[in-house]
Amino acid sequence: MRRSNQLNQTGADTDSRRGTGASHSVGTCTAVIGSMTRAMKAQALLSEAAVRASLVKVSSAQTTGGCAYGVDFPCTQRANVQVVLERAGVRVREYLQV
Repeated sequence: MRRSNQLNQTGADTDSRRGTGASHSVGTCTAVIGSMTRAMKAQALLSEAAVRASLVKVSSAQTTGGCAYGVDFPCTQRANVQVVLERAGVRVREYLQV
């Protein structure tokens, strides 16, 4: 299914599903998951929920409890990430802001 974006009088995209644009930088947060398999599951769940996320290895210097895997995502999506992962039963060790 194709969709066309609508533009307002100034030529700006009015698609409400997009963020406020790239005019400001968005911080990156990390959900520290644990195993690579569970982090991959979290990434897939977030992708299904239209949240951009990437798999990362988190060093022991960054987190409590030793090395782990997690997913990076825009900090503006933190509330959405928490809801998606909690509903799916994915246990998050901690959230970091990079």
